[in-house]
Amino acid sequence: MKKYDYIIAGGGLAGLSLAFYINANPILKTKKILIVDKSQKTKNDRTWCFWANKPTAFDEIVIHEWEKAHFFGVDYNKHAALSPFKYKMIRGIDFYNFTKKILHQNPNIEWVTGEITSIQDTDNGGLVTVENTVYHADWVFNSTFDIKQFQKKSTQYFYQLQHFKGWVIEAENDCFDTEEMHLMDFRTAQYNNARFFYVLPFNKRKALIEYTIFSDTLLEQETYDVFLKKYIGETLGIQNYTIEETEYGIIPMTNHPFKKTQGQHILNIGTIGGHAKSSTGYAFYNVQQVVQQITQNLGDNKYPLSNVPLFDKRFMVYDTLMLHILQYEGELIKPIFTKLFKHNKIQTVFDFLNESTSFWQELKIFYSLPHMPFWRAIFSVYFYQPIKNLFAKS
Repeated sequence: MKKYDYIIAGGGLAGLSLAFYINANPILKTKKILIVDKSQKTKNDRTWCFWANKPTAFDEIVIHEWEKAHFFGVDYNKHAALSPFKYKMIRGIDFYNFTKKILHQNPNIEWVTGEITSIQDTDNGGLVTVENTVYHADWVFNSTFDIKQFQKKSTQYFYQLQHFKGWVIEAENDCFDTEEMHLMDFRTAQYNNARFFYVLPFNKRKALIEYTIFSDTLLEQETYDVFLKKYIGETLGIQNYTIEETEYGIIPMTNHPFKKTQGQHILNIGTIGGHAKSSTGYAFYNVQQVVQQITQNLGDNKYPLSNVPLFDKRFMVYDTLMLHILQYEGELIKPIFTKLFKHNKIQTVFDFLNESTSFWQELKIFYSLPHMPFWRAIFSVYFYQPIKNLFAKS
């Protein structure tokens, strides 16, 4: 049985980001590392978008960034300059190629492609079994997550899905503003859910058009296509175009607590570690914060999860209230976000979603929103449901 210092189970965003930062750390670069994934990541299977007000480690592979955004809500639309933020986009294949090229230069990093059949904790470390071969390490960082395993497990929590389908299209004529993206375009039927589009232009003729839904059930693939065609043709007024790429994704949105560990030596990172914000699904920014802190802890010979940034308790309350509205009054997300963008600077909204606002800023934000949906959520979550559960157990 071969022994490693670290095994990274899952070579996606969280796993490769962790390996990238470990490799950049002069103290940790000599550690024996094994990276395991079921695929070699040779396809563009997703994109990540995030906002940042300072340089990041992956700016070299940002395919495009936007300095302006256009929001469309209920009888209201808003052009907004994002400075000091920029909205950035990274293609999955570019991220995989960039990190793998760097990591393959380190002879202390090994790679295995195969299905992980088990991850076990022992007194002496963690064991990862890949197709009948067992590997041993002092620490196992697990980012493997199967969306099929995400299902309602308790009436105490909310379980929503952010599911989306996007087309990269190229139009015959110039029709896009390359400096401005459409951030949450609600000009589409809601059907008792929150439904909106993103438009992310790469040049005057080429853009990613993405249809996003927050709900607890998925659509047939053909249904996403119907709404994409309708939006592009009727809302954007683009009649002649070709579809160059297609992407589809599902992100869990829940306040169900994800386990941070699976034993003394197995630590969860990424989605399975609860590092995607439950009310939005944004993960790139949070994952970077977490794995950088883990890397620093390893270099300082501390427990890997010491001081790892977690979601603030009051933001967990905000997320829970939003999830309640998404589950029971999803059609109200459109007017809620209209008020949010109408009465608040977009920089404040970004800070709020990054959980870096003060409590007084948050009070001002909530004062600007429709009040009744949140009062109903507060009553249901913190009064009605606990009493109901109490009687159900007795």
